[in-house]
Amino acid sequence: MQEFWIYLKLGFEHLLDIKAPDHILFILMLALPYSIHHWKKLFWLATAFTLGHSLTLAIAVYTQTNPQFISWIEFLIAFSIGLTAIFNLLQISLKKSLYLLVLFFGFIHGYGFSGLLKSLLENTEFMVWNTLLPFNLGLEIAQILWITTILLINAFISYPLKFRKILYILTLIVSSIWAFERIPF
Repeated sequence: MQEFWIYLKLGFEHLLDIKAPDHILFILMLALPYSIHHWKKLFWLATAFTLGHSLTLAIAVYTQTNPQFISWIEFLIAFSIGLTAIFNLLQISLKKSLYLLVLFFGFIHGYGFSGLLKSLLENTEFMVWNTLLPFNLGLEIAQILWITTILLINAFISYPLKFRKILYILTLIVSSIWAFERIPF
């Protein structure tokens, strides 16, 4: 049972780690355009992301991953953040397909973390119930915390559209720099 809490905490802290801001920026770009009235939609979007993240972590733990593939994943993580910022900036509504896109981005982000998770599991027996489930539960809790915080701020502070656009542009710039630094060829 102690192992469960260790991995729950690890998943929770993964999303709060300011040394790894890509996940935080992605959640910010996902939630920023919405008001508190859209909390259910954001909850399901976060869950789709976690589901994608979970599936690729499970796959990655049981398979060998080519280092060239991981370099592409790191590039695609930055690209996914930039693409989300562009959708927000241009106010592109994907309706139902947004859930599939967020699920796909979850696949990508999950592979990005798989190397560290594999190294943590080297000397332990991998069990879905003791490691992967609590890790992703911790991740989901942290995402919901971030989304709730963003929605509450949105509810109490009426940002001018210009301010949001500035955040989208800054995120696009940062993610473009990351993508350029991570070009795998």
